[in-house]
Amino acid sequence: MTGGKTLTRVARVAPWLLVLWLAILFGRTLLQPSPEARPAGPQSAGMCEAPAPGPAGRSETSTPHGLEISVVTPTDYRADRRYGLLVLFPPAGFAPSAAERFYDVTAEATAAGFVVALSAPLPLSALAVQRQSEVAATVAGRWCIDTRRVVFAGHSDGGSMSQGAVLRRAADAVQPAAIVASAAGIRAEDLARETCPAPLSVTILHSGTDEHFPGYGEGAAHWWARCFSCAPLPAGVGADTCSVAEHCAPGARVEFCAGTESHARRPARFTERLQAALAGARPVPDP
Repeated sequence: MTGGKTLTRVARVAPWLLVLWLAILFGRTLLQPSPEARPAGPQSAGMCEAPAPGPAGRSETSTPHGLEISVVTPTDYRADRRYGLLVLFPPAGFAPSAAERFYDVTAEATAAGFVVALSAPLPLSALAVQRQSEVAATVAGRWCIDTRRVVFAGHSDGGSMSQGAVLRRAADAVQPAAIVASAAGIRAEDLARETCPAPLSVTILHSGTDEHFPGYGEGAAHWWARCFSCAPLPAGVGADTCSVAEHCAPGARVEFCAGTESHARRPARFTERLQAALAGARPVPDP
């Protein structure tokens, strides 16, 4: 009889113990977030949050205002890994394919881990500068781009756009880490009306024998040096030499290279200085 009473008490208590044990077990489980519900850790600086839709290889896209852009990715492009971006603005009248042949830097840039974007030409105007300033943001919206590693470059009108797209960029436009501009039709007097942007690296190349824009580049370089509180660049830089301004504001660098080519020819130092800009492109500080 005693054994029977004991078994009866256990039978009555066991269900409550079972309920308590299950409550503790499931309570612990519910308090622990599921793998899907756990907060995401900080994103890797080298990865995009989600794969970008832009395809690998060569493709075409356009800005919100319809400006055509030719895009070339590195051969090992992955849609979830961040790459730098080189925007090549065209000389006057050069379609993207012609501009790519003229600059001849696509292979070097993509090998260095940069997506290359070549925009269609627009006649120089304030509106054209605004339209060209949308190129980088458009590409960054479709390809996995580290927007802190962006370089603008161009010759003639393309050199003017490279600077103008920084100085008069659209509100949501991307500021590059570096500019490489050659034979640009921008004078110091033109720049005097502009507001100095956040510090970046600026390389100006201009020939002393440029028949279209004589003396423009050196004056522009002096303006950029003053803009970034650098020590004055030396006047009269010798042909085929470069001079770098000293004591610039943190994050800024200004270089002027003098050449001897005609206006229509790409400067001999263009590729070299562009490669240096790509290698030195560091993330710009977050605002």
